[in-house]
Amino acid sequence: METRISPGPKIGVGVIIPAFKVRSHIVAVVNSIGQEVTSIIVVDDACPERSGDFIAKECSDPRLVVLKHTSNRGVGAAMKTGYSYGMSLGLEVFVKVDGDGQMDATRIDQLIEPISQKLADYTKGNRFFNIEQVKSMPRKRIFGILFCLSFLRYRLDTGTCLIRITVSQRLIALL
Repeated sequence: METRISPGPKIGVGVIIPAFKVRSHIVAVVNSIGQEVTSIIVVDDACPERSGDFIAKECSDPRLVVLKHTSNRGVGAAMKTGYSYGMSLGLEVFVKVDGDGQMDATRIDQLIEPISQKLADYTKGNRFFNIEQVKSMPRKRIFGILFCLSFLRYRLDTGTCLIRITVSQRLIALL
């Protein structure tokens, strides 16, 4: 049985999508974002595929804004650019969604609920929640994730747990 929280007050929600070599997926990602989101901020991190130009041309969603870095600075810098822009718009909540289509953007409303109810300042979704999504991942990526998790989780000599990692959507409130 799923417990549902009644909707809280309307809050300004921005989705930030770092864009680097995601041209083949980014239109579908943007199109999957629901109306609970106020602004969709794509940050083209000097993508050689020109993902930012591509999404600006292919998507007519009025919530879409494309920002561009002149040099590749990494996902952290892309997020920082998106946060800065979103804060200038007065947005209060930010959701990071990868541009490769491996996160379910239709679940954003479920991540927002605890924040709009002031029950949480930070929520996190797990893209491995749905086994069908895992099945669609490239085998190299699955192997890499499992290898890295195994390596980081256990010390080589004792098997003591060091760290637990999940690849996920992140939602942060700036209330």
